[in-house]
Amino acid sequence: DGTSETVYDPACGTGGFLVQAFNYLKEQKGVDLKWIQKHSVHGSEINSDTVRICKLNMLCAGDGKSNIVK
Repeated sequence: DGTSETVYDPACGTGGFLVQAFNYLKEQKGVDLKWIQKHSVHGSEINSDTVRICKLNMLCAGDGKSNIVK
C-alpha cells in the first residue's frame, strides 16, 4: 500500500540523519516515493537559518516537500 517506516528527528540540525533515513527508505522495494516524501521523514529545528539549510539538503536528496519545521 506504499507505507513505510516513519522517522522523526526533534533536533535535526542540517539534516544529515534525515537525508540518510530518506535514502534508506527510498531503496526499500515496493515503497511509494511520494508517500515517503509526504509521510515518512519529519524533523524540527529551533534555528530558522538551520531549517533552511536542512530543507535544502532534503531537496538535494530528492525529498521535494520535506516536513521540516521551526
